[in-house]
Amino acid sequence: MAEPDRSSSQRSGWWGAARRRGLAALALAMLLPGAAVAWAWWGGAGAVTAEQITAGTLDLTVGPVTGAEQLVGPGGSWTYTALGLTGMLPGESVAATVVLRSSGTTAVDVSASVTSPTAALGQNLLLSTTTGGAATNTTTNGLRTGACTGTVSRATAPVTTTATSALSAVPVASGATVTLCVVLGLSAGAPSSVQGVSSTATFLFTASQAGAP
Repeated sequence: MAEPDRSSSQRSGWWGAARRRGLAALALAMLLPGAAVAWAWWGGAGAVTAEQITAGTLDLTVGPVTGAEQLVGPGGSWTYTALGLTGMLPGESVAATVVLRSSGTTAVDVSASVTSPTAALGQNLLLSTTTGGAATNTTTNGLRTGACTGTVSRATAPVTTTATSALSAVPVASGATVTLCVVLGLSAGAPSSVQGVSSTATFLFTASQAGAP
């Protein structure tokens, strides 16, 4: 009796096994690449640097004429000899200009007040001011008289120990100037009791940022 031909079944079994192995190998081959893939998300960054920021400066200088300003920097005091007069008689006066410059980088509003440190002359020390004018000093019949042209800022009024306005706020651009003309004198009605008495007027100039409340 002939032995059954198993080659067909064996081949079928082998082929089936080989096919399964092949499928497994194929499946594995298909899965492995997926395990190694990494997606890259591209990105970029940039830096922006602000331009240099520098604070402005505010400075008010004063002087007798343009180009001869005093008090550079904050604060300080200056004695203006042109506004002095010795041996003053009733009714005499002296005039001089004061140039105010905005020496900082910003525009300012300039104002001024005036006081007398003593009440020695009472109501007899008189002051008037103008802006944008010039000063003249003349002598007539032995009496010295100062006068100012320009726009009146302060009408003639006594200088006392209480501060009063000598200049209302005036806008001054950076680098620009305003001229204040001052007339200082002794009242024509000054009594004999003030003979030989000395006093002075002290001006306080203030510069504020333009438009500040």
